[in-house]
Amino acid sequence: EGRNARAALQLACGHSDRLLDLQYRDFCGGCTADAVLGAPLLLVGGDRIWVWKLVPAGFHLLLVGAVAGVVQLSRPVVRHGAPVLAVAVLAASPWSLRELALTGWGNHAEVRGLVMAAALLLLLRPTRGAVEALTTLLAGILGGLALWYAHIAVHALPALVVLAALRKLRGLPFIAGLPLGMLPWWRFVSTRPTAAEGSEAMWRDLSVAPAGDTLRYVLSPLLGEQWWPHGWTTLSGLVVGIAVAGALWGLLNGAYAGARRASWLGILTFGGFLAAVWLRGDLWADVPVS
Repeated sequence: EGRNARAALQLACGHSDRLLDLQYRDFCGGCTADAVLGAPLLLVGGDRIWVWKLVPAGFHLLLVGAVAGVVQLSRPVVRHGAPVLAVAVLAASPWSLRELALTGWGNHAEVRGLVMAAALLLLLRPTRGAVEALTTLLAGILGGLALWYAHIAVHALPALVVLAALRKLRGLPFIAGLPLGMLPWWRFVSTRPTAAEGSEAMWRDLSVAPAGDTLRYVLSPLLGEQWWPHGWTTLSGLVVGIAVAGALWGLLNGAYAGARRASWLGILTFGGFLAAVWLRGDLWADVPVS
């Protein structure tokens, strides 16, 4: 995060001609994007940490708002209760996730915000005509931007494609928008050949993890010390258990009831995440549990 903030300060000082040179990770376009977004804020508010933190905070607000919108569109008959509950759950997230939300790494919170914003646009009730085509195109652009921000967005792409496919021919603008959102990535790769080689290696060199290890990795955050900093209690275990059971029931029930599109979004995105974890065990095998 310090590198991204420093790049933002350098851009604010007039070094925009070296923008691509300031990116220190080939796979993290979000590092560049966060720096670009932070530069005008630093010009106005000064070189203060709280000014820089407005960048990740803005993405977190985008994520929370998009989640609330998706919930509202999935079950409009619930009126305002469901989105309020969704925002409350996000506000009460475990301490480690709340801390991550305000860390401007240029990938985690930003990617989720862009993906959920794209999903929100695809879940809007079709209005037909130019407005629908533009919102669908914008959803594709956001999906492409998410992939440029960080390749971890790929696990959500199949779900977004399915949402677009449900619109049949009217979903084609989404496919057209994806390469438009990827244009910054193509620009970066064209100026730094090693970035293309690194991306190719990332997609080519799979490392399938044992099923048991994958399951333990996915379930490990449910352990108390990972969610609350002061250890495991019966109450915290009950809260986590109810939350997980409620989420699974909501997804499965919604998939076969009136909220099919939003429920399948959740199911397919989570399935994509499990597939990514399973196919690239080398990316998390040596990561500390905490």
